[in-house]
Amino acid sequence: MKRSKRIQSRLQQHLPALQQGLQELIKRQANERDTVSFVRQVLAELFGYDHFKDITAEFLKDGRFCDLAIRFDDQVHILCEVRAVAMDLTENHLSEVIRAGMPLQVNWYVLTNGREWQFFRLRGEQLSKYDRLLDFDFLELQASDAGRCLPLYLFSKESVLQNEHERYYRDFRRINRYVLAALLLEPGSLQRLSRAIRRLLPDVRFDEAYLREILENEVLQETVLVRARSDEIQSWLAERRGERNDANTNHARKA
Repeated sequence: MKRSKRIQSRLQQHLPALQQGLQELIKRQANERDTVSFVRQVLAELFGYDHFKDITAEFLKDGRFCDLAIRFDDQVHILCEVRAVAMDLTENHLSEVIRAGMPLQVNWYVLTNGREWQFFRLRGEQLSKYDRLLDFDFLELQASDAGRCLPLYLFSKESVLQNEHERYYRDFRRINRYVLAALLLEPGSLQRLSRAIRRLLPDVRFDEAYLREILENEVLQETVLVRARSDEIQSWLAERRGERNDANTNHARKA
């Protein structure tokens, strides 16, 4: 995913002060209202949403409230449920915000207490079907750490407008039992498995063909193996590897 210089600039400019502000909220065990104000500030200063145009507080739909809604182009894109900084986040909190969002066909949800942030994507039309894609501890973020800051890039206004979060979700869902089986049976994976066994049993030797036989005949189901070997799975893996190689080559040229 392309990292926006604008987002990086926001991180460097606002993250330290926001982290200090959160520490003060935690120290005095701030209530939910103050935590909502902090979260709204984060959404504006780090995620890039306009305080007045894009963020709606105490969003109401069909008699159900949600603390914050991200909306533009007359459409709600993300609903955010906020709890006080001292509260733990639970599945019941998530269910509440999903019930508020389903009539609007909202797929994306954020659950946070200011410090812990969790990002969810609804999988179907039932409350229990969702995927938890990303989470982070706000106090552990560093502007220079792209891995930890991925949610800030992915759910920034710039990325949501370009549908980057949906592309990420498609890739997330692509990792299934068939892809894992295909990866597990590759020579490189068998070599690593063989080395792991040798560390456990230095005097015992297993060749990779024997390990493959065990995996194919005793570990993996036949239906999974057939799909793992299919042209669809193998072509997708080759395509993704080609994209990564191209990206690495371009990065090396720029360096």
